[in-house]
Amino acid sequence: MAGAEIMTGLNKLHLPDVDLGAAKRMASSAMAAVKQGQLGYVLIRATKPD
Repeated sequence: MAGAEIMTGLNKLHLPDVDLGAAKRMASSAMAAVKQGQLGYVLIRATKPD
């Protein structure tokens, strides 16, 4: 996200429908939940049958 903020600040990236502040707050909340053991992750992979 830091890269996206820098690029938008330099007018090199245009993200009209993205609220970077909200995204940063959500990421921060998610990190806090992980550190408190309230949130983890799962990886699900699927393939389409032939």
